[in-house]
Amino acid sequence: MPELKVKQKDLEGLNKEILKSMYRNMLLARFMDNKMLIMLKQGKSYFHIGCSGHEAIQTAAGFSLQSGYDFAYPYYRDLAFVLQYGVTPEEVFLNFLAKEDDPSSGGRQMPNHYGHKKLRIVSQSSPTGTQYL
Repeated sequence: MPELKVKQKDLEGLNKEILKSMYRNMLLARFMDNKMLIMLKQGKSYFHIGCSGHEAIQTAAGFSLQSGYDFAYPYYRDLAFVLQYGVTPEEVFLNFLAKEDDPSSGGRQMPNHYGHKKLRIVSQSSPTGTQYL
């Protein structure tokens, strides 16, 4: 297996504060994921597929795009991505609990099917094959 070499120029712009912010995003996603699983088992929602284990790459992907400019097409495991992209924890839980104030669909979309018009996040369908293209 070839060794991955990171060049100094690849790290330009990533200062300590940015890295700490990205780490906080990864922790927040993990804690929220755990809370959603607990709430699902309590019958407070009806669908959840977690992001645990995907937090680092999702945070990096969300960081590399410009929210509100670039269009994003996350899927239901992309909690860390949408948080990094600008969706608030409150908006995530509004979606998860199918509340009317959910910015994705007003509570009409399945939980974890993220969408946000202002941030340019396009809500996806459940069958992942439709997202292939």
